[in-house]
Amino acid sequence: MRIVVLFLLLSLGGALAKATSPVLKTVPVEKTLFTEPPFGKPHIFPNPAVDFIQLADPDRQVKSILVYNLLGRQMMRLGLQHGGKYDISSLPNGIYLIQMVNAQGQILATQRLHKR
Repeated sequence: MRIVVLFLLLSLGGALAKATSPVLKTVPVEKTLFTEPPFGKPHIFPNPAVDFIQLADPDRQVKSILVYNLLGRQMMRLGLQHGGKYDISSLPNGIYLIQMVNAQGQILATQRLHKR
C-alpha cells in the first residue's frame, strides 16, 4: 500500500511540477558569454584574448580602460592608446570585466573578457 501511495504522489507531483513550472529556454553557452557588442558602442577585441586587447571606439570618447576580476578587484588601469594594443599577458587566465570610461569618469560600456 505504501509503495502505491508513494508512486501516486511522485507521479502526481511530477505532473503538477510540469503544469506549474515556467517554460525555460535553453541558450547555448557560447551565445551568452561572448556576444557581439552593440553597433557604435566602444568595445575591446579579440575576445577571447591571449596577450593583448585592442579598443574599438567609434566616437573616441574612451579615456581609460579598467580591468576587474569577477570579485570586483581592479587588476589593471590602462591609459588610452587609440589604435594601439594593450598588454594583458600578466593577467592570470580567466574571465574579467572591462570598463571603458570617459574623461568625466562615466562608464561608457562594460564588457566581459575571456583571457586565455
